[in-house]
Formats: sequence, structure tokens, C-alpha cells
Amino acid sequence: MLCHQLGQEITRLWTKPDDWDAVWDRAGMERTAARLGKQVTKKSLAAWAARIAGGEVPPAPPRPSGVERNVVITQWAWGVDNSYIHDNVSTDKRKPTLYGNGKVWGLDIGQAYLWELDPVRHSVSKHEIPLRDGSGRDPDRPGRIQGMTSSHNPMLDDKGNVWMTTRVRGREEPSWVHQATFDITKGASSAESPKQLSGRDLRNGRQLGYYDTRGDRFVLIDTAFATHHLQFDQQGRLWTSGDGARLGMFDPSKLDPEHVLETEAAAQTGWAQIDPNTGKSSMGGGYGIIVNPKDGTIWRANYPGIFGQAPLPELTGNYVDKFDPKTRTYKRYQIPLPGYGPRGIDGTTDGILWFATGSGHLGRFDPTTERFKYWETPGPKIKGTGPETGSADFHYYIWVDQFNTLGLGENMVVVTGTNSDSLLVFNPSTEKFTILRTPSPVGMFTRGLDGRIDDPNAGWKGRGLWVSNNTDGLVHTEKRRGYISHVQVRPDPLAQ
Repeated sequence: MLCHQLGQEITRLWTKPDDWDAVWDRAGMERTAARLGKQVTKKSLAAWAARIAGGEVPPAPPRPSGVERNVVITQWAWGVDNSYIHDNVSTDKRKPTLYGNGKVWGLDIGQAYLWELDPVRHSVSKHEIPLRDGSGRDPDRPGRIQGMTSSHNPMLDDKGNVWMTTRVRGREEPSWVHQATFDITKGASSAESPKQLSGRDLRNGRQLGYYDTRGDRFVLIDTAFATHHLQFDQQGRLWTSGDGARLGMFDPSKLDPEHVLETEAAAQTGWAQIDPNTGKSSMGGGYGIIVNPKDGTIWRANYPGIFGQAPLPELTGNYVDKFDPKTRTYKRYQIPLPGYGPRGIDGTTDGILWFATGSGHLGRFDPTTERFKYWETPGPKIKGTGPETGSADFHYYIWVDQFNTLGLGENMVVVTGTNSDSLLVFNPSTEKFTILRTPSPVGMFTRGLDGRIDDPNAGWKGRGLWVSNNTDGLVHTEKRRGYISHVQVRPDPLAQ
């Protein structure tokens, strides 16, 4: 379910076990199926498809109640037939009143487009994301993926720039990347280690860039570390996840956009931690990355199998980690069962860390006590399972509403109901979930989301979340079209 939901027609056509071998081969999923156990998996999927073909349906979810009945969802279509819009952004997370009623942006990893929605004029446009040596798109490329920039995750700064993790070149790095060095952290248990780690140790396939919304231009930035997700700290520095050995940081204040090639190297820093037993860095990885709003520490979520780490069923990649820029110390916290497979992570303003898991749980981690706590998320459970498993929902990401952009209160924890067409809003004070479900079109596969306050004096109409259908690909959805939604909550069902 990392790419699309299960249950749409195209995923339940094969009712014979042996049919699934060809399906996995065409989809490039042979290795994944093998890790799950091919024989038992194809028998289970075939039996599941046969039951549906015979008329079996899952239990209906409970009807909305209370504040769940007050949700207002406004939708706009965007993208093209083969778009794969991974995430969207509408404001600077540090100050969500910026760009009120302004544009909303989505990164199309499949087509190398930055999509632009004007929610006031109800217009949609696109900007082609380039490579340094030319176009980032190849219309003649076989298959549905014609974008070559692998543009993944966007963030807005306070200067009107849409920052993104994006490929800016091919595999050939400039000489300065080969010569780049990385500071070694003082990790909690590290022995004496080399002063620096060479950038030659690992190649990277995605770097940085931004779209200058005021100047209508892209600025492409090479990096000596790989990038995947990104987040700003209060000093305006950009932290990135996704490198197999290092943690990357880029300081935009040290970049001259008119002389990028001359200034990009000096604007970036990377950190690594050498394992004295292997001589390799043990600090790589990370999917989601955030800055703790209380103390400025950097946190990442890691799931097994990410960026070369241990695959299923091993648990060595199942952790969250922390880097303190002030002390240059690094520490890893193994996530205990039953929580498994975290991708997104975020923090409430009291410094508590929250993460959602592929095992159907919401997790809480208190850095002061180093204790974990779990809540089973709403949703159906697989028959025969008990408290040792969470719900059958899948949670791709998580986002904390630190500034009450939705209207349900500050520090509400928003879990993406990626397999249930919903957003699950958790109140840490009451420990209760509110389910905001998208009734149509079926197939709301959510990844990253964003919240913005357009007008703090306009009541519920002046605030809301922005969330898009981020499935790969659109053939798996009811309408077979991409869309973005503005999710708002009225004080009562009939409020105007």
C-alpha cells in the first residue's frame, strides 16, 4: 500500500493464485512478494478477490457523529492522466498565516511539474521542472513516468520560494562533491572515529531546488548528500532526510541565487557517525524529518528497508532518531512492538514527538522520559487478531496542527488515513480520534498535507487543511483524476 490503496477494481481482478505471479512481474514487485512469502500471499489475495467477486463486502464504517458531521470539503481537479503528485504545500509551517488565500502547490514526481492552484480564481496551471542541462521531461520515455527530476517533497519559506527535493543533474557529480567532507557527530555511544567522511562514499540521486514565485524561475542546487523530505528550522536552515549515510543541512542565507555554482557548496553541511566495528556511517536514512518546535533538535522516522537498511522481517530499521545541532550529538531510539513501520513524524509545541505506523497505530515518544506509548487507530481489524495488532488502515504520514489551522484546537495530531479516504485527528488531551472522511471520489490516498490560516478573523471559513490525492497511479481511483481538497470544519452542520 505504499503506492496505492488495495480494493479498487484493478487490484481485485485476479481470483486464481497463479495469476498473481504475472501481476508482480509486470509491476516489479517480485522481491516484495518474496519477502512476504509468495505462496501464502498469492493464495490470500486470490481468495480475497474471489470473495469480493462473489458479493462479499467489508463492514460499513460508522456514520459520522459530533463534529465529524461538520466537515466541509472543497475540491479542485489538477494534474494530468499520469500525474503522481506526491505532496502539496500552501504556507510556511513556522508561520501559517503567510500567503492567505494564495496559491497552493503540488509536486508531480511522475511528470516533472510543479502544479499551481489559485483557489480564489479556481484556476490551475503548471510549471515544468528543469534539469541543469535542459528539460526535466521526456515525452518519449516509455511507460507513464515521463518526468526525470524525481521531484518529491515541497516546502514554502517566508520569501515566496517553493523549496523542493529534486534531481538537478545526472549521475556524474562535479568535482567538489567528490571532495566534500562531513563532520562526525559525538554520538551517544561512538568510539574515537575519523574527523570526516568523504562525500565519495555514496552517490546521491536527488538534490535541491526552489521555484521563485515572484521571479517565476527555478533555482537548482547541487548537494553532496541525497535528499528526500525537507523541513526548515527557526533560523531558516533547511534539513533533509534520505541519504544512506548522512544527515544534510542547507543554509539559504549563504547562497547567492545569481551565482549558484560558486556559492552552493559553502551553503551546505552534512553530518555522519562512524560505526567503529564496520567503519561505515550508522547515521543514514530517515523518511520523514522535522524540527522539534520546543528545542530545535532534528528528528527522523525510519522504517525497515528504507535506503538500504534492514528489510522485513528484521526490526533493526524500526526507529526514530535525534540530532542536536547545538551539541552535535546523535541518538537512535528503537521503536518497540506493536508499532512497526513509521514514515511520518512531527512534534507538538511541548516537545512531544508523534509518529504514525504501517501497523495501524499512532505512536507518542517523550524525549524527556524516553518512553513510548501507542493508540490503535480507528478502522477495521483483520479477523482473529487482538491488541497485538493495530487497525487494517495504513498511515503514510502525519502532521501536527501546531497553530489551529483546522479549527479544532492547537497541537491536534493529524494522521493520514491513507487506506480509508480519511484524516484521523487525534486530541492528545482527550486521547480521542475525530474522523474526517472524504465521501467522493473513492480513492483518497494521502501522503503529505498542510494547514493554512487565510484570515484569522473569518471564523471557520478563514482556515483549513490542504490535502491531495497522492496515489501512484490515478488508474487506481474512481475518477482516474487527481484532485486537491480544502478541508474545513464548521461550528455546526448548518453554519453558513
